[in-house]
Amino acid sequence: MNTIMVQMSDTQWTMEAMHLASALARSSGGKVILLHLILANNPGLLGWGIPTPNAAERHHFHECAAVAEDYGVEFCVQPMQFVTLTDALAQAAESLNAAILFAHIPPSRFPIWRQYRLWSLKRQLHGCQLYTLDEHQPVSINALVEMSLAGKGHYGGG
Repeated sequence: MNTIMVQMSDTQWTMEAMHLASALARSSGGKVILLHLILANNPGLLGWGIPTPNAAERHHFHECAAVAEDYGVEFCVQPMQFVTLTDALAQAAESLNAAILFAHIPPSRFPIWRQYRLWSLKRQLHGCQLYTLDEHQPVSINALVEMSLAGKGHYGGG
């Protein structure tokens, strides 16, 4: 069973990724994991108690669960504290044995910094396809399924 992981980000991005991930999971018999990343206030206490989600986050979880339910795929939420976004995404993909990762690397004042972060993430993902949903490269569900089944690298990358 393929594990497809979606990083929880802003509502619009996450919902688009959830629809694509759920369609892909349905076509491949996979499951969808929503990765809820929580910035660690004190890196020395990393892993010592994850804060309870607030009302907005719980609402976001329910919306994502509803999308997965509409597609008829297995869904769960995985919380994780982090210090560095790209490292956390790579570690989560490895520990959850994700075949596909939908990740949102936010823009930076310095575009080359975002490119470096994407490069770093791609380098750390071993056997996991990366999809970023960059606006300048729209993707359709059919194209995504075809690329995934063909074993092509990643989509997006800005």
